[in-house]
Amino acid sequence: MPNNKFNSPSATGEEIEITKSLKLGLIAGLLTTVGDAIATYAAGVAIEESIEAGLEQNLKLKQQDERLSRIEKNIELIQKQLVDDKMNQNSYLLKQKDSFYLSYGFLII
Repeated sequence: MPNNKFNSPSATGEEIEITKSLKLGLIAGLLTTVGDAIATYAAGVAIEESIEAGLEQNLKLKQQDERLSRIEKNIELIQKQLVDDKMNQNSYLLKQKDSFYLSYGFLII
């Protein structure tokens, strides 16, 4: 006959309660381990989401920088065109002035 007090018919009620409490403790430990595993997984997912959000933010900033660079280049081209137009206009006006003076016989000094 095995020497197991918990399975013997002569076991007292107190010993059976200890057995139930040990089983409950084991179940609680298993549930705690499962809960810890879920918490660890959730932390990993949160880290991945944070990294993904950071990458998306970096991409948006890069796109904004590229757009701003294109806008700056366009502004520079417009400014250059305005300067060139002003120079051409001044040159045209000087030629018109010279031709006016020459056509009326004025001496240009």
